[in-house]
Amino acid sequence: MDSSSDLKQSKATNTIERRSQQNALVLFVLFLLQPIALVIFFAVRMAGSTAFSEIYFWIRDFGVLGGLYALFFLPVRWRVILQMLKFHRVTAIVGSAGLILFLLIELPGIWRAL
Repeated sequence: MDSSSDLKQSKATNTIERRSQQNALVLFVLFLLQPIALVIFFAVRMAGSTAFSEIYFWIRDFGVLGGLYALFFLPVRWRVILQMLKFHRVTAIVGSAGLILFLLIELPGIWRAL
C-alpha cells in the first residue's frame, strides 16, 4: 500500500511540475508578444493604416489577463518554480514579472474606462 501511495504522490508532483513549466512558457511567450505587438501597431499606424489595431488590442487584453493570472501563479507555484530547470525558472520569473508590470502600466487606462 505504501508504494502505491508513493507512486500516486510522484505522479501528482510530476503533473504539477509539468503544468507549471507549461504555464511558465506560455506566460513568457505572452510577455514577449506585448512589445512586439506594440512596435508593429505603431509602425502600421505611422504608415497611415489601422489594419493591425484590433489585433493589437486583443493581444493587449490577453496581456492584462496574463498579468492577473501571473499575480496568482507566481506566489502559489514559487516553490515549484525554484525547483525547475534554469530555463523554465527564468522564463517563469521573467514572464510573470513582466506581465505583472504590464498589468500595472495598463491599470490606470482600465480604471478610466470603467
